[in-house]
Amino acid sequence: MAAWGQEAQNDLARLRVGIIGAGSVGGMVGEALARIGFEDVMVIDFDRVEEHNLDRLVYATRADIGRLKIEVMAEHLSARATADSCQIELVLGAVYEEEAFRAALDCDVLFSCVDRPWGRYILNLIAYAHLIPVFDGGILVRMNRLGKISAADWKALTAAPGRQRLQCAGQYDPGLVQMEREGFLDDPVYIQGLPNNHPLKSRENVFAFSMGCGNMQLLQMLAMALAPLDQPNPGTQLYHFVWNAMEQPTFGQCHAECQFPGIIAMGDQCGVRALATKS
Repeated sequence: MAAWGQEAQNDLARLRVGIIGAGSVGGMVGEALARIGFEDVMVIDFDRVEEHNLDRLVYATRADIGRLKIEVMAEHLSARATADSCQIELVLGAVYEEEAFRAALDCDVLFSCVDRPWGRYILNLIAYAHLIPVFDGGILVRMNRLGKISAADWKALTAAPGRQRLQCAGQYDPGLVQMEREGFLDDPVYIQGLPNNHPLKSRENVFAFSMGCGNMQLLQMLAMALAPLDQPNPGTQLYHFVWNAMEQPTFGQCHAECQFPGIIAMGDQCGVRALATKS
């Protein structure tokens, strides 16, 4: 409140915020929201805490191995919330499944903390067909032939009408969406056969990098909500770790063949059938 005043704090607290993905970035975003004083937070995820991801889950300990991420995260956030009343709603599932998709539509804003193309495609759809802003971030780490880090970049942007779509900004490969729907991205044989420099083999789950990406996504949300000096749009932000440099923000346009401008505000009538079908 000392930074932006009581009225702005009240506006933030009233927002119903959805966090899609309770991994490394989602956990850090949730921690920040709880400490800032948000009162209504929804967390959507389907995974469990495993030993190999304890290094990047800010809310979990060894005692939580095997438990659902959303349950562990909710306990952690509730204990750190600064608002007098903080409601953490949990949705077990993936955003491309009907129940989780409908739950996401009940939010005012969404944080995209997923690392797969299908989830990002669905969030892209929500941002334009259903007019719910989505704050997205992505990390890409590359190694050279000597096994040394050659690049580590993270990007953050806001998907909303009038701004560049996630697909057009290169946040996911549309060609991989159908492959994920068909199960190829869960096939270890298929993944093993990809080139070592393929994005699906990237080593992005590094705590420090996730922390940087999550922070940029949070600032994207605060810029839109607070509009300091009437500047609600910071553009697409890209940071290069290897060169210790932040690029000038970009305000790119969508590709001419992008499908999303034609479905803005059409909601369920947009004609896009992208959810998982019940088996």
